[in-house]
Amino acid sequence: MLSNLAVAPVAPLPPLPPVGGGSRHVEINIDEHDIEETIREAFERDSDYAEESRDKMRELSERQRDLSWQQREYERNRRDLEFEKRNAEGDRRKEIDKELANVAGDLKKLESKRAELEKYTQQLAQEQAKIAQEREAAKKQLYSQSLAVFEETVGNMLCRYGAGLKSLSDNEHINFVLSDFAEADKDSVIRSHDKVYVFKYKDVKSCVTGKSNKEQLLATATTYLF
Repeated sequence: MLSNLAVAPVAPLPPLPPVGGGSRHVEINIDEHDIEETIREAFERDSDYAEESRDKMRELSERQRDLSWQQREYERNRRDLEFEKRNAEGDRRKEIDKELANVAGDLKKLESKRAELEKYTQQLAQEQAKIAQEREAAKKQLYSQSLAVFEETVGNMLCRYGAGLKSLSDNEHINFVLSDFAEADKDSVIRSHDKVYVFKYKDVKSCVTGKSNKEQLLATATTYLF
């Protein structure tokens, strides 16, 4: 169920390492395997569901083809009987009329089956479309929540331990790299990328000293993907 999708926990990040006075950047690479694995599992479940849906649609298509074949056979039989009836007389003509009545009844039943099957096919297609939309929304929510967990962890760490980088000047930067983070595009194709967060040390120091908070610090970060 979609409601059972859970965001993988993120382990606490270590304190920032000491930096020498000559450094202009601090870069910490973080590979969130647990979050990535959770998202990949969600995508795999979607793939299983998609395969099951395709199997159902193939089965329905086969039934529709079978009914179409039966209809063509009935139609051919009816044409043959109508052709024969033109020159038939007496008892044979009466027999042909009975056979035509039976064929007409069979065709009516066949049309009813085809209409019922078409209705079911449309219902299944609508249900699949609805579930696909719900799953897509759930995947996006999972990705957003997982990313939010990571960002909150980074923000907490910087505001708590950022004072350990006092050797940096205000115009220097601290970079965080979220490595090989998986997400899906609009076609649910999994793609991995690195997301980089760049913080100015003066903004970190402001959070450490209580002049700003974690949310404000995260808002100042410059981010980009590669």
